[in-house]
Amino acid sequence: MPFLTNFFENPVFDQLFGNSTLAKAVKEMKRLDSSFDLPEFIESVEHVVAPHIVQCYLDGDSKSLEAHCGELAFNVLNASIRERDLQKLYLDPNILILKDVELKGGMTMEEGYPWFIFNFKTQQINCLRDSRGQVVAGEIDDIRQVVYSMAVSRHPDISRDGLEYPYMVHEVAIIGNTQCW
Repeated sequence: MPFLTNFFENPVFDQLFGNSTLAKAVKEMKRLDSSFDLPEFIESVEHVVAPHIVQCYLDGDSKSLEAHCGELAFNVLNASIRERDLQKLYLDPNILILKDVELKGGMTMEEGYPWFIFNFKTQQINCLRDSRGQVVAGEIDDIRQVVYSMAVSRHPDISRDGLEYPYMVHEVAIIGNTQCW
C-alpha cells in the first residue's frame, strides 16, 4: 500500500465509516468539488470560520454575519444583536480562547453542498455594558466557557462581495455556558 497522505484517503476508512452520514457528506463534497480536502476544511473552520462568526456576534457586526450565514443562523444571531442595539447594550468582545474544534458529523442535502457539524469551546468574559460603559450584567472578571455548535457548508455564492472565506454557517447554537474561573 502506498504511503497515505491523509487518513480520509485510506481504503480502510471507507470500510469502517462508508455508511455513516459523515462519510456520505465527505463523498458528496468530493463529488461536487474534487479539490475538497477535509483536514484543510476542518483547519479553516478552527482558525477562520469559528473565530470570525463568534467575533462578529460579540461585536454586533450584522453585515458580516449576513454575508457568511444562512437565513436561520443569521436570524438567530441578529435577533440578539438587534435586542442589544435597542437597549444600547454591548457584550464584551474578547475571545480569550477558542479550542476543541470537533467535527461531529455531516449530512447530505437534497440541493446544494453537504453540511458539516462542528462543536467548539470558547472562553469569553460574561459582561454586558451600557452606552456609558457601566456593567449592567455579569462581571468584568466572570470568565465563561461557552460551547457552540454550528453547521457549515461551502458558500453557494463564493463570488459574493464581502466574503472572507468560501463557507456558509447554516445553523449556530450555544449549547453550554459554564463559569470557568
